[in-house]
Amino acid sequence: LGQVPEMLIRPGGLLLLLALVVFYKHEVTAEIMMKLYVVAAFVAFLIGAIFLVCFVPSKVKLATPEYKTKLWVKSILPLILLTGVQVVNSNTDIVMLGALASNESAGLYKVAVQGATLVTFFLYGVNMAIAPYFSRLYTQKKLQELQKTVSISGFCIFIGALPVVAVLVLFGEFVLSFFFGEVFAASYSALVVLSLAQLVSACFGSVVLLLNMSGNESEAARGVLLSALINIILNYQLIPVYGALGAAYASFVSTLIWNLLLFYSVKKRLSINTFFLSGTLFFMRSKNA
Repeated sequence: LGQVPEMLIRPGGLLLLLALVVFYKHEVTAEIMMKLYVVAAFVAFLIGAIFLVCFVPSKVKLATPEYKTKLWVKSILPLILLTGVQVVNSNTDIVMLGALASNESAGLYKVAVQGATLVTFFLYGVNMAIAPYFSRLYTQKKLQELQKTVSISGFCIFIGALPVVAVLVLFGEFVLSFFFGEVFAASYSALVVLSLAQLVSACFGSVVLLLNMSGNESEAARGVLLSALINIILNYQLIPVYGALGAAYASFVSTLIWNLLLFYSVKKRLSINTFFLSGTLFFMRSKNA
């Protein structure tokens, strides 16, 4: 519940408000978008505050605080690096596109990036629900049950993401024109590539979450940092030749690389298979049993 306001209500509320503005045929300007974002963020804050008051167990409120400063500092530094690199990586292609191509290309590409993030809704939603189970099962050393949970959640993430990708690939041009205007239909090709990149993440499942929940956050940070550097190099090489599509290609390759690296780290550290096919095999075995 703690991540619902920020990860679901704020972006979902922003999309809903944007849809209402478009439905009533108002022009979508930068000023309007900022106002909608502020409203969505404020609503998310209020709901988060309500969750905090209503759903925190009484035992937690009465518990005596216990501080493990050294352990927390050791864990928080890789997590800060991981979060920072993810933020930088998600904006690198936009910034470099504006610098190496044009501001117009960067604006069109930004819309494609926003559209492609719809694919990750199931990944974020499942991660929020499943994170405590990952932590508990790993702490209790129930690795077989952890693999079962990972397989089921990974399969659900992929099945949830697949139809969203299908809609964006088949009808993305219409979606862009309807919600953002006909001029933004030019970013359709980038939207397709970026959607497929997000589908790659869905295929590999909750690799980052598993590493973070098992005390291997430094492995996650190193993998994402390496892919960010590769992303910068690829953007520098591809944007002058292919423009926005080159930025999308760079994003696809870097996304594939960090998922492969973290997938390998999870296999090596935890002997857990996060790939969505492990969930498919699990359901097939359950059906035959």
